[in-house]
Amino acid sequence: MIRESYGHSDPDKSRAKTNGFSLLELLVVISIIALLIGILLPALGNARAAAVATQSLSNVRQIGSVAMSNFLLRHKGLYPWMSSDIPKSNRPHGNKPRWADYIFPYIENEEVFINPNLDLNESILAKKWWHQTTTVPALAAAKNPERNYGDTALTEPEEGWALYGGYGYNYQYLGNSRPSVQFRLRDTLIERPSQTVVVGNTAGAAEGTDGQYVIDPPLPSSRGSGKSGSYYSTKSSGIGNRAIPSFSNKGLGEFVFADGHGEHMTRDKLDDFDGDGTPDNGYWNTKASVNPDDN
Repeated sequence: MIRESYGHSDPDKSRAKTNGFSLLELLVVISIIALLIGILLPALGNARAAAVATQSLSNVRQIGSVAMSNFLLRHKGLYPWMSSDIPKSNRPHGNKPRWADYIFPYIENEEVFINPNLDLNESILAKKWWHQTTTVPALAAAKNPERNYGDTALTEPEEGWALYGGYGYNYQYLGNSRPSVQFRLRDTLIERPSQTVVVGNTAGAAEGTDGQYVIDPPLPSSRGSGKSGSYYSTKSSGIGNRAIPSFSNKGLGEFVFADGHGEHMTRDKLDDFDGDGTPDNGYWNTKASVNPDDN
């Protein structure tokens, strides 16, 4: 006898119905994922910015407390010039020594001179290392600018030049190589070492096309150009702007001071030492007075 069963569905079809998502359920899952991404992305961005700022602070501390300190010990306490006065015709591969080249032998770590905010392959702030382009020591070359250093040029490496950049030097008060005001300050003349900037993040002048390795104070100084202003504000080209400290890490920049300690600082703090709302050179001028006669 054949029995007929009524009211029972095919078990395979039943499983097919219960194992899938409905369109509404899928849309809910997608919305939750999008919400989580929206919550996590800013947190990840903040974490990355914090890591970059931490790395940059570590870099400037090593530049100031290791490289610069060792340079001062070996050079009777005299700070380096920010650059050199070697004519373009005498430069190997068009390169000339700068402050980073002078102090590099006292740390021999190219990485600490690279600001992690920069893509060196794209940034106009990037510079070639002097020691890669010639056999002559950087400071010795700067002291003899008339020599033709093209005769001592090294061959460009197959992988290209190693680059550094993104950090600027307080040249107006520590070491200016420009002929009209050339000087190198002795460290014992700094009256406030813990409050005198030596090196920090830079954006350069004229949107980075000039002054890529220095930082200027907010007020004019006769030590900038030999005139009552910074070098970049008195150039015949009419650029007329400051080599600006950079504050690209959530409004903070990293700076190392003459005593070797480093700080995250805002623009308002760096440019207004006494906090009265008016720019001053207090963190720059090395003097006990915030506003001495010669800023």
